[in-house]
Amino acid sequence: MPELAGRTADAFEAGVREHEERWLSPLAVRSYESRGRAREEEPCLLRTPFQRDRDRIVHTKAFRRLMHKTQVFVDPAGDHYRTRLTHTLETTGISRGVARALRLNEDLVEAVGLGHDLGHDHRCVLLQARAFGCDGCHGGNSGRTSAFGGFC
Repeated sequence: MPELAGRTADAFEAGVREHEERWLSPLAVRSYESRGRAREEEPCLLRTPFQRDRDRIVHTKAFRRLMHKTQVFVDPAGDHYRTRLTHTLETTGISRGVARALRLNEDLVEAVGLGHDLGHDHRCVLLQARAFGCDGCHGGNSGRTSAFGGFC
């Protein structure tokens, strides 16, 4: 069985590169042609660098803490409110769909979407809502994008 795993790993990067050349827009960032990392690291044989970034984000304490933070809301109806984790997952899903339609690198967009709210405190989210006309980011946003982290 180890020989099968080795062949699979050897073919992974070549398969990703081939797929990206056929599918991605000429303007899209290729998984193995980024500007690199701040620190050198051993390459993973079964994940692209952007997939590793996504996995790192999902496994951070900061990401898990998003489930305990509420998204900005003005007048929630009943007990239905959004956490920042729910908001992040919804935003990431929308972003992946847009990336697919534009033939961009979905793994990169997913990593950016998942990390877009990390490090924000409530004041930044309030500023984002006020500056870009969101009604509390739970059901009616202006459709504008924000310099503070994607869609409101």
